[in-house]
Amino acid sequence: MAGGVLWGDDINKKYYVYGGESTLGLPDPFHLWSYDILYDRWNDLGALNISIPPNIASYGAGVGVSKTGQGYYYGGWISNTSMHGWTQPQNMSSAFYTYGYDNSKFEMLNSPSDNFPRAEGVMVWIPAGDSGGLIVYFGGLVSPYGNATTAAQPLDQIFVYDPSTNAWYTQTAVGEIPENRRRFCGDVAWAPDHSSFNM
Repeated sequence: MAGGVLWGDDINKKYYVYGGESTLGLPDPFHLWSYDILYDRWNDLGALNISIPPNIASYGAGVGVSKTGQGYYYGGWISNTSMHGWTQPQNMSSAFYTYGYDNSKFEMLNSPSDNFPRAEGVMVWIPAGDSGGLIVYFGGLVSPYGNATTAAQPLDQIFVYDPSTNAWYTQTAVGEIPENRRRFCGDVAWAPDHSSFNM
């Protein structure tokens, strides 16, 4: 597999693997897998527990939040190497999902209000706002024209998701903005004086 995400669960000492594409032929029907660090074994958790199964994508943005026991995944590329039985051309997704570690509940959440498909960006969690913290998404590609055309997602446009209200907010970054980036790694840390977060 390539282009999937690992949701870390510090409390139960597990990882969950979501999304990605097969590098060896076409994929089987999607099952969620977890790796148990304490017992050094993989567990097949089966098909996702949701009434309308998701379109499995690769190179979307994901983050696991141990404090709240939730994994998040946004966007990505849907293709015949990411999703069993997909027969259409490769397509970018605008879907946003969450998975509950303890209750195994998988659900679709609200996407950003423009509902543009996005892929290859980065998602991080910051312990700000209410107890659920905030999810921050930036970078990657966007498909703003309703066709197969893509463009770089401007890095001065930052998307913030508040789990307590299931709402997205768009922020405009200020200062020197780096060149557009895609398929890059990202992380977050406090500034030394705890006045802000560095991403």
